[in-house]
Amino acid sequence: MVKKVLVHPIRLGQTSAYLLRGNRPILVDTGSPGSLQRLLDTLDQYRVNLRDIALIVLTHAHHDHFGNAAELKRLTGAPIAVHKADAAALESGKGADVVPVTTMARVATSLMGGRLRSEGVKADILLGDVFSLNEYGIAGRILHTPGHTPGSVSILLDTGEAIVGDTIMAMNPFKGPGMPMFIENPKALKGSIQRLQEQGPNRVFMTHGGAFDGDILHKIIF
Repeated sequence: MVKKVLVHPIRLGQTSAYLLRGNRPILVDTGSPGSLQRLLDTLDQYRVNLRDIALIVLTHAHHDHFGNAAELKRLTGAPIAVHKADAAALESGKGADVVPVTTMARVATSLMGGRLRSEGVKADILLGDVFSLNEYGIAGRILHTPGHTPGSVSILLDTGEAIVGDTIMAMNPFKGPGMPMFIENPKALKGSIQRLQEQGPNRVFMTHGGAFDGDILHKIIF
C-alpha cells in the first residue's frame, strides 16, 4: 500500500527543488550548479539517506533544474527520469533552448550569456505522456506539460498536489502566479495549463515563487 505523500520544498536561492516522501523518497529537480551542498544539507535535515532515494525526476532540462543531476546520480544511485523531448539537451549538458518572452527575461538572458555550465547526464527513464510513480513508492503520476520546453513535465499526486516546474511562475510576488518568462511554444504551454486545470489540483508548487491554492489556477490565462 502506498502511503500519503508529504511535499517538502528545498529552497536553493531563487529556485526550489522538491522532496516527495511516501513509501520511499523521490527528488524533483536538483537546482543550479553550485547549490549541491545546500541541497544535501536539507536532505540531511529531513534524515533522508541518499541511497534510499528511489528516483530523481527532472521537470525539464534547464540548468537550474538539472545542474546537480549527474553528481546526485553518483551519490544516490537513483535513476534519472526526464521527458524524451528534453533527453538530448540533458545528456549534452547544454540544456534545452531558453526562449525569453518578457523584458526581464531578455535582460537576464543577456547578463547570463553562455556562462552557465552543467555536467550532462544520460537519463535512465525517458518519459512519455503519462508515467505512474506507484512503483517508486509515491501515489501519483507524471504528466507531459510542454511549452516552457518541449519536454517539460508536471507531477500530480493522488492527494491533489501538483509540482509544475516552470510551467507556471511567480517571479513577481505582487502579481502572483502567471505565465513563465521563458516560453518555447506558447500554444503548447496554453494546452498544458488547461490540462493542469482539468486535473483540479488543490495545491500547486512552482520552482520559482513557492506555492498557491489550486482554485486560482483558472485565472492563469494568456
